[in-house]
Amino acid sequence: GEIFTCSDTFFKTFGYEKQGIIGNNISAIMPPFIRSIHQQKLIEYFHTGKTKILDTTKKIFIEDSNRYLNSVMIHVKLNPFLRKGINFVAIMRPFKENSEYILVRADGTIDGMTKTLAQILDLDPSIFIGMSLYELCPSLRSIVDIFNRAAYFSIKKAKDANDLKFEE
Repeated sequence: GEIFTCSDTFFKTFGYEKQGIIGNNISAIMPPFIRSIHQQKLIEYFHTGKTKILDTTKKIFIEDSNRYLNSVMIHVKLNPFLRKGINFVAIMRPFKENSEYILVRADGTIDGMTKTLAQILDLDPSIFIGMSLYELCPSLRSIVDIFNRAAYFSIKKAKDANDLKFEE
């Protein structure tokens, strides 16, 4: 999944430089968990022809240049070329909402969070990515243990760390 081109709006919205993203794998903008399975999902698609993302519009998370999560609506189309092979075209737009997110693996490892939540918790991505959610908030262990896969929690209307309300 090499990135061939992006709109100027993409660079402005997500803070990437052209030379830092063009030519890289699309997984460069994905949260770590998604990044780790993306190539396998492509291989499965090429072997089976089955996918859940083509020709549908979905809300997903991508990382901006500072590694904060951003909600986007994405629509991916298959674009076959005789000379260039198979290309995928993704159309995405930021999805604004009144929620903040933290993406957590089943083992409690934090894969990312939105910028506002990180600011509320006074955390930098270089610190929280890979950190255990249980270190950040031990009372969440029982919630995260419910899941056998990656999960995210919506955190609504938090003014500071004392006002966090976690919703599954």
